[in-house]
Amino acid sequence: MLPYGIVPSYLSLRPSLDLSQLSFSLGARLIGQDITGQHSYQVIAGYHNKLAGQLYGAFLYGHYEYSPKHILSVISDKDIYVGLDVGMWPYYVHLKGVKETALGVKGFAHVKIPIDKWVAYTDLEAGLVHLSSRGDVALDGRLRLMLSSQSRDLWNYVSKGPRFGLSGIWTADTGEPSWGAWLFGSYYGGLEPLLSLPGTLELAAQTGYRQSLPITTAKTDWSIYAQLGYRYTLDTSLRYGDGLYSLERISFQPRLRSWYDDSFHLGADLSISFDTVLSYMAPVSFGLTLGYAEGFWYSFGLDFVNF
Repeated sequence: MLPYGIVPSYLSLRPSLDLSQLSFSLGARLIGQDITGQHSYQVIAGYHNKLAGQLYGAFLYGHYEYSPKHILSVISDKDIYVGLDVGMWPYYVHLKGVKETALGVKGFAHVKIPIDKWVAYTDLEAGLVHLSSRGDVALDGRLRLMLSSQSRDLWNYVSKGPRFGLSGIWTADTGEPSWGAWLFGSYYGGLEPLLSLPGTLELAAQTGYRQSLPITTAKTDWSIYAQLGYRYTLDTSLRYGDGLYSLERISFQPRLRSWYDDSFHLGADLSISFDTVLSYMAPVSFGLTLGYAEGFWYSFGLDFVNF
């Protein structure tokens, strides 16, 4: 059970257009496990300059997992595991825009069941957290049930196929708990049967009570959200030296978004991402998104993904 390595946890840098509201985060984790891989742990430390709370953006917590499978890696995709987090971690109050550190303990369970070409997922988290903004201890709970034939690549792009499920959340707040529940579904597929175009078609929708949306514009508790997107990836394979550094591809993704709360709304955006690899297997994506949804919005920066 002795630790055997320290790896980066994540690195994100997201400035505003005028560079005055720089958002950045960084972290690392110490990892270890027993020889069978059934017991594993991580000690995760990091900093996010937009997190409020006890340590002004810094966080530190321990993460323990037990898996009955003999999987010899703490970062592999396991079929089933249970575990515990103890310490201080980044916490987001549902729909409140509050980002701070939470001090507490939470347990979690994950079950993944292959069913022919589908995979069923159950994810459950529950715990007690103390928020400095609230001033006391409160219950936190999150549940997701999902059936999917989709997967994600190194840069977190979704592959072809359908996915649907149910999400529920209950988070601490300064007053009453903030909660919601919603149904969701999505489909990704090629355009060849309809149009002689390369790329991937994206269809997604969700509806429910106080749902978390990709754009925070719904003004009522009940809402319906849908999006239509297209993703085209241009392979570049521009490599330096023996491939230690490379620009693998450039991805273009326009989206049309619509939602209904008390009335019908439309929005649209365009994302351009430069998908690179550093040090052989470190996927890094630099992206820019410009859009409109009841007002213009933008996002740009770089993210180390899948660390």
